[in-house]
Amino acid sequence: PMYGARTYSLNDAAFNYEEISLGSIYLIRALAKIDVMVAQGSGVTLNSVQLNCFSNSFHCAPVGMTAMDDEWDQTTDDTMNMNLLQESFSPSSLEFAKIENNLYRIYVPEYPNRRADVKKATISVAMSTGTSHMGGHISFEGLQTQSSTEKTTLNILRNNYYKFIITGVTEYETNIVVDVVPFDNVKNDLVFE
Repeated sequence: PMYGARTYSLNDAAFNYEEISLGSIYLIRALAKIDVMVAQGSGVTLNSVQLNCFSNSFHCAPVGMTAMDDEWDQTTDDTMNMNLLQESFSPSSLEFAKIENNLYRIYVPEYPNRRADVKKATISVAMSTGTSHMGGHISFEGLQTQSSTEKTTLNILRNNYYKFIITGVTEYETNIVVDVVPFDNVKNDLVFE
């Protein structure tokens, strides 16, 4: 689902015309997209993927937002609105949908992983390498910037695409590349008649 909001002040004279231009309405996605995949040539096969802890409900627009008169700024949600979420959080698991071999996907509402009073969301993976089966948990962590080496906990934010790519598995560790990107802005010139 996508959502857009603007406020308008129209006087009586505005309704004397057949056509009223409302200008641009910016739409944002109400959900986050999360992929877990395996890099080609890694020798790993994904068998199942689950999200542990999630929001039971969502808001069409970010909490506290009543209008978007310009392009929506993602940082607003991360810094302010995540603390306002008073939703029902489930400690149970949701299954990812298998899109193709070694690619699993899920769309979910926002989740405040950085809040101390909420259990952190993780991803459980069951995988195999040849005849050996193993499993593990992926945390929502990433680098603060591309040039930094310090990891930080990631909130699950609307309008973002989280890609967890398993690049290899050894006896002692699983190597995962994390990529988080906002969805691209797309302009559509829609005409309603």
